[in-house]
Amino acid sequence: MSCLNFEMQIVAWVEGELPTRDRAVVEEHLRGCSECRAFAAEIASWDQRLSREITMPRLSEAFDARLQAAIKQFPLPSPVAIAERKRELQRDYEAGLRRLDAVWRAPSRICEVVGIFVAVGLLLQLLWAVVGELLNTMDLFSGTTALSPLVGLVTLAVAGWVSAQLLAFTTRRFQQGPVLP
Repeated sequence: MSCLNFEMQIVAWVEGELPTRDRAVVEEHLRGCSECRAFAAEIASWDQRLSREITMPRLSEAFDARLQAAIKQFPLPSPVAIAERKRELQRDYEAGLRRLDAVWRAPSRICEVVGIFVAVGLLLQLLWAVVGELLNTMDLFSGTTALSPLVGLVTLAVAGWVSAQLLAFTTRRFQQGPVLP
């Protein structure tokens, strides 16, 4: 381990704030590293000089009484006020969700619907191409009949229905949020 990795640990060791499990490792390193021993001595001398030159301000004896009196000036809210605040926060949360929904969710829904619509439509058209080719080879279907536009309409309807179902699912998942008891 590099000596740079020990700097913060040495500072904590000098301050007496190093966890017990790490003390032995730092002390072992200090025994073998003269640079780190010098660094530890320098930190210790800074601490001694600072403790001599800087006096910590002392709290007045009346501080505790004044603090307790100040705390008592602000009584705890009643359970009714707490419940009302929770309801207010829940309303704010739901209003925020609606604002988010109006701003960025609408374009997202359009993209979802179009994307799903196109994907399902292409899949069904590919499936129809394979089935149509199979029917042509069996002389059961001629590509010039009215069945082709009907298959296209059914494809669009199925793709729209699947898109709507997926959109409803994602909307429900998005709107579920934390509910305060």
